[in-house]
Amino acid sequence: MSTWDEGDFDEAVFRSVAGLAHTRLTVLGEITKYVDWLFLAQAPYDERRPGR
Repeated sequence: MSTWDEGDFDEAVFRSVAGLAHTRLTVLGEITKYVDWLFLAQAPYDERRPGR
């Protein structure tokens, strides 16, 4: 399940990173946790992990 709005999805961007992301996936359903920040209005920030 994606975390971005459908209108924010850009297939060209997704295709350009899919080849890189697949090396870290076990199943295709895991891809959103690797690429969701590309399609979000504001990238998530984890305060527990500063500097990353």
